[in-house]
Amino acid sequence: MALNPVRFAREVIEGFLNYQLTAFPITDADLAQQAREMLKRPLGNSPLIKGPYISLSKSFKMGADLRSPGR
Repeated sequence: MALNPVRFAREVIEGFLNYQLTAFPITDADLAQQAREMLKRPLGNSPLIKGPYISLSKSFKMGADLRSPGR
């Protein structure tokens, strides 16, 4: 089964935002509601989440293939 990067990113973001709401409870009801509304915005519009960023450039110099002879 192939990994769907869009679905995976969405699941990670949703988990992170849910963590933010539960790990740091806000006792003021009005402020807590504002935080929930801000964090539950459609994906891509959250102030805590940017990206995902994709780089098409290679970060490192390519070396020998592990399957090449002599290894």
